[in-house]
Amino acid sequence: MKAGQEPLCITQTDLSSKDDILDLVARTAISSPALARKKTKEILRLLHEREKLTSTAIGHGVAIPHCFIDGIDEFVLGVITTTHGIEYGAADSEAVRIFFFIIGPSDQRNQHIKLLSEISRTVRVPENREQILSAQQPQELNRIVQEFLVVEPEQKEEEQCLLQVFVQREAIFEPILELLSSRVEGSIAVQELKNAGSYLYRMPLFAAMWSEQTDRTVKLIYAVIDKNIMNDLARQIHQLAYTKKGNSGVLITAQQLLYADGALDF
Repeated sequence: MKAGQEPLCITQTDLSSKDDILDLVARTAISSPALARKKTKEILRLLHEREKLTSTAIGHGVAIPHCFIDGIDEFVLGVITTTHGIEYGAADSEAVRIFFFIIGPSDQRNQHIKLLSEISRTVRVPENREQILSAQQPQELNRIVQEFLVVEPEQKEEEQCLLQVFVQREAIFEPILELLSSRVEGSIAVQELKNAGSYLYRMPLFAAMWSEQTDRTVKLIYAVIDKNIMNDLARQIHQLAYTKKGNSGVLITAQQLLYADGALDF
């Protein structure tokens, strides 16, 4: 989504089924100038095809129906809230009342992933969901959503860093990856490593340290990022990783790059 674009918002609708919601998404999205040459029927078909892969419900009463479409240059983003929950096939079985939707250009997959990640991170916060549901008018919901979603101008910074995040705790891996993918367009890779304990266990000197062998893996996330967001990202990763016992199971390192060119595709 380009800076300055406003989401299309509908509040407190009284719909009762997944099909009704997808139909409303398609009819709402088509009102955007970005889709002026498209048909509602085409958008609805693409939304249904995406849902056939797996439900776009992400839990906590939220779904993000979305699709790619050829022949457009801009993203169309919107939010619909309902008066009561709708069964949407969520993994946590919770009915959905908040529906973000994205219709994106087929050739801008990385930006699409950034938007999905940013929305997902936003609605993980209970207070944010409460604010969204409390909006009674579209203008109010529009304001709330624009405050939540960080839309950064697409520009290349001269100075960049190589951020490396070593993650031992599986539960925290996805939130960290989601955070990075919401802030970085491509240029992220993940490698699986073995914990040093897998080898130390086999050495006689250290054998008594473990009651049994445990081959613990470490996921290493590489990201090429603009230097000016390094401190902010490190702070957010620390907040995700922090526990009462300390910042255990996550290690963050960064190196300034003398040269970087190109980008990886998600």
